[in-house]
Amino acid sequence: MLDEGSSIRVEQKEITNYSLAACRAWQKMPKRAGRPQSPNPRKKMVSMRIDVDVWERLGEAVESGLIPNKEEAVNVWVRDQLEHLFSNASHSDRTE
Repeated sequence: MLDEGSSIRVEQKEITNYSLAACRAWQKMPKRAGRPQSPNPRKKMVSMRIDVDVWERLGEAVESGLIPNKEEAVNVWVRDQLEHLFSNASHSDRTE
């Protein structure tokens, strides 16, 4: 830690100009932010409104080690319920 008013000398090659790095990255891959898109995306970014108490309970479940993370838990539970709904719907179609 430097005292107030102290200075140090560094070589130019030891400094990274992040603005210059960003400009170079933009020139190399314009109109893209973040990672390049996968040709077969497996996930889609969505926005959902979830009750505060449900979100907090999911967080508690993560902290307790009951679920690995909120996203995976929601995906598994929604997928299971959809399978259940569709299997019941196809079963009722056959009985009519």
